[in-house]
Amino acid sequence: MIQTDLCLKVGMEIPRFSRETLEALRRRVPLAGTSIGNPLDAWPIYYKVSTPGNIADIIRIVASDHNIHSLVFQFDQFRYLRRAMGPGVEAHMKALIDLMMEGCEHARDKERKPVLICVSLDPYLEDEEDRHYNLMIKRTFSEKSFRSIRTWMQQ
Repeated sequence: MIQTDLCLKVGMEIPRFSRETLEALRRRVPLAGTSIGNPLDAWPIYYKVSTPGNIADIIRIVASDHNIHSLVFQFDQFRYLRRAMGPGVEAHMKALIDLMMEGCEHARDKERKPVLICVSLDPYLEDEEDRHYNLMIKRTFSEKSFRSIRTWMQQ
């Protein structure tokens, strides 16, 4: 939602999802505590790494919408996942990152749409385990030729 506010502030248009996209999201995104409009708030999907209806499916659905020309993907669920998953968080995070990558690669390579990945960092609340997962995501996306904003701006 923060990115949406920033886009609106600089005059960018936030398009509505097509009827087909909304119907597909309704079939996959839990109703409680979510919003399937644009911006999409589907945080419960981070707890599901099985198919169908995981984060890769959701990203593919949004990326295939003819109204959507680029994707801004924010992930800030480390702290919550750690508490919910307990000792299984490492395996879950690896599977989740693979699914996020799968969806973002589809958006970039198949749909030919720019993808911006935002990982929230909080130096006051973040601990060593959070940093570990932040770096895991950054490293994984970098290995698949997703460049950081800093790298992109320097070119």
